[in-house]
Amino acid sequence: MYVTVVTVTYGKRWKLLQRTLTAAFDAGADRAVVIDNASGEEIAERVSLAFPENASTIRLAANLGSAGGYCAGIRAAIADGAEYLILLDDDNCLEPGALARLKQDYTSILGRS
Repeated sequence: MYVTVVTVTYGKRWKLLQRTLTAAFDAGADRAVVIDNASGEEIAERVSLAFPENASTIRLAANLGSAGGYCAGIRAAIADGAEYLILLDDDNCLEPGALARLKQDYTSILGRS
């Protein structure tokens, strides 16, 4: 089960975003699409340095709010072949084991192994 995180950031929130992405990858996420909602930081450069192989950034020219940002992120993830998505705000962190539990419950509910 290939999981892509979609997250939206704005303002000067790199430290929060970095913690969110680190926790997501530590929890087993495979990929991340970060929407830079017209932030005041060099998010694309920081993301590519910190997570060079499994994260990409799309910078929006104007802050479209959460809904607009997530819409852009979901579209990009699907266009990139995303199988499963998890949406996280840039200040949310997955707890250790959370993603494994979600996968387990999902496959259990569907009767898949």
